[in-house]
Amino acid sequence: MHGGSAGSGAPRGNQNRLVHGRYARAALERRALGRLAREAAAAVDAELRVLDVVVQGEVEQFDVVVQVADDQWVRLQQAADALAALLKAIGRSDEATDLAAEISEIQTDPATALAPDGAGA
Repeated sequence: MHGGSAGSGAPRGNQNRLVHGRYARAALERRALGRLAREAAAAVDAELRVLDVVVQGEVEQFDVVVQVADDQWVRLQQAADALAALLKAIGRSDEATDLAAEISEIQTDPATALAPDGAGA
């Protein structure tokens, strides 16, 4: 039998059937990190589009692309907040605090925050 009938499944008292959540937690972390990476890439693309519009002199599109870039930064912050909440929930508060500081620094001064170590200072 494949389950569902009387007597199927693990025997009573079997400690091996207990669910620990380790794999589910790791999957949630991977999903949250993936979302953060996608939103960060989209934010960079949006900022590059703003620069492209400025360089090309496409004044009529400027307000639209700036709004898109601003919206993308909001989505990036939401993804970072979701990951920070997950990290706090699993007892990794220090990493959550570090993540919040990094995102704040990037939003405040993207050029310096994203520059390689030693550059942009």
